[in-house]
Amino acid sequence: MSGIAVSPILRPIPRERDDRLWIAIGLSLLAHIVLFTILSLLPPSPPPPPVAPMDVTIADDVGLKAGAPNTTVDPAESKAPDIGNPEDSLALIERVVDEARVALCAEAVGLMDESLKTTVEYIKTRKQFGVAIGSFQSLQHRASDMFVAAEQARSMSMFATMANDFENAKERSNAIAAAKVQIGKSLKFVGQQSIQLHGGIGMTMEAKIGHYFKRLTMIENTFGDTDYHLRRVTDAGGLI
Repeated sequence: MSGIAVSPILRPIPRERDDRLWIAIGLSLLAHIVLFTILSLLPPSPPPPPVAPMDVTIADDVGLKAGAPNTTVDPAESKAPDIGNPEDSLALIERVVDEARVALCAEAVGLMDESLKTTVEYIKTRKQFGVAIGSFQSLQHRASDMFVAAEQARSMSMFATMANDFENAKERSNAIAAAKVQIGKSLKFVGQQSIQLHGGIGMTMEAKIGHYFKRLTMIENTFGDTDYHLRRVTDAGGLI
């Protein structure tokens, strides 16, 4: 746009990856985790009816042994072991829920990236008073703050992904809770600022930014909101 000085924050940010990949990975992981959680919570199948013992004739490599005695096989003795321990299922459920939170954090980062990109492109083309509103310094500062919030969320999402492999369940849960706190703060700021910079068009069904904001709001309230996880981190004595 000739004659207008545009801040570097309003220029396209080079990325080595497609931001939509974060959304796809998050949704895919979340779908598998939710399915696994549902299956783990289903009541066990009723036991099969008892089967009478069977007589089995022992055979050799050539054929049936002549006059070989029959061997009785009791199906009850060959029953496969149960999957999981009903008395210790809480730890498994908590692990699965933590993995779901990690997936949601990754999805939120992708949504924030897309929200920032969409908003920057909009303020570079939306004109007011004869110039693009992206040339106003106050809006450039707001876009810069959105970028910082998104990058903070990205670093905590990566931290949560690494913490998901912690052997200590308390350390793992505390780290993921801390990540969920930062993700919740960042997504609320980025989402609200995106709507604000779009103006009224951002509230319409035709604008995709509104759908991004709705999904971010759902992520913030899924598997514990920001206040819930902040209390968890506080009760644990902090992250460090």
